[in-house]
Order: sequence, then structure tokens, then C-alpha cells
Amino acid sequence: MKEALIDLAIERPSLQDWKFKEAPDVSFIKSHSNIVKEQDQHWERIEKTIISSVFQKKGELGLKGSAKAAPDKPGAVNNPTKNMPNNPAGAASKATMSNETREALPKALNKLFQTHKHCSFQQICQRLREMAVSESTRPKGMAKEAIAAANGVDAPRSELVEMIGQVAIDIHGVYVPKTSYDHPEYDSFRNVVIGLLIVEGANAKLRKATIMEAAKMQLGRDVTPNEYQMVMNDLCTSSGPIWVLKNSSGSSK
Repeated sequence: MKEALIDLAIERPSLQDWKFKEAPDVSFIKSHSNIVKEQDQHWERIEKTIISSVFQKKGELGLKGSAKAAPDKPGAVNNPTKNMPNNPAGAASKATMSNETREALPKALNKLFQTHKHCSFQQICQRLREMAVSESTRPKGMAKEAIAAANGVDAPRSELVEMIGQVAIDIHGVYVPKTSYDHPEYDSFRNVVIGLLIVEGANAKLRKATIMEAAKMQLGRDVTPNEYQMVMNDLCTSSGPIWVLKNSSGSSK
């Protein structure tokens, strides 16, 4: 839950809650009351499900304005690969991420997602280290950058998640790049589809009519057939009339 909240809210330890980073957009609320009403209705449908899934006691918090952080539970974290020594991905680490690693990571992550468009967190960790090994034979500067980027795997997990969030979006455990490297001109429609996949949940099943209606509402235009096919084939796989998110191996999730 903390990994999901960190991109959206600021933790307030003194109050034991989280506050959204962005203030309500009053002008949008006034101009688009119908959308606000639809979102409120959707939230009412899913709020109880979310609360009961995350917390044992019902009514422990209300998630609209702020959310209390659940107490940390001890537990081992699996290594992303069998042959990775040192800290497992996501394990607590004393060393915060260095400035050198922060500078090198976005470049390395962009390169990674150009090749692997759907990745789990564990795969990102594994591939960052694989890139460091493969780049070791390249010129000194390139090798140094790749190693610096791979060192991010040994930093606190929250810091690595934050850095990944600069380049990619987490759709229920599957990271996809924020922008299409092949067709950035279709990013506006791509963002609509990503939003639907997130809102509909981990096992989202999208139909063309729903997708086109959402696109028309958010973009104020019809999506072209070519745009539709390019974006949907990039993000999803189809089974008859149903589209589902590709998993981290690139097949049906």
C-alpha cells in the first residue's frame, strides 16, 4: 500500500495518515460536474472492497481525504534472481541512493523499457544488473553509468520505486513505459487505456465500446482505427472482443 501511496500522497507521521499531494481542482469540479459525479459513484462501489482487502477491521479509515498507513509487518523478501548476492531487491538498506545512481537510473531504465515493454519489479532489478554486466566491455564511461544504475537495486526499495516511477507506470504489478517509444503521437489515447486498466483492477477485461467511450469523453474526439490497433496491441492481448493487459513476459496477464 505504501508503494502505491508514495506517488500520490505525502506521509504525515505525526498524524499517522497520508495527505494527497494535489489539492482539489475547483475549476474542473465546477466545469465538469458530470465527470466528478461519475467518479464519486465509482469510488462508492469500490471503497468498501479496497478497505476490506487492506485492513482487517472495517471502517478503520476513510480513503477519500487521507489514509492511515498500515503497520509494517516483518517478512523476508525474495531475491529477484537466484544469482544476485548482497541485498535482495526491496530489502532494507542502510545506504540511500547516491546522486550518481540517481543520474544514471533514468537513462538505464529508458533503455531497458525500449527492449522490455512490460516488466515486474523483480525483472527490472534483474535486468539492471544484467545491463551492468553486458556494458562492462563497453567504453569506461558507459560501463560506469550502467554499474551506477545497477547499484539502485541495493538502495531502499521505496527509492528505487520512486525512480522507476519517473519512467514507467505500475499497472497492478506490471510496469509499462509512460510514453510509447514507437508511437509517442498516440500517447494521449494510450494514457486513456492505461487509466482504464488501473481503474478496472488487476484482472481488467476491456471491451472496445468501453475504451472508445472513455477516449471520446477524455480526448473529445474519435480514435482512429490505426491509433486503436497500435495502442491496444502494444499494451494488451485480445481474446475475442476482450482486451487484457500483457503480463511481464509479454503474454496475457
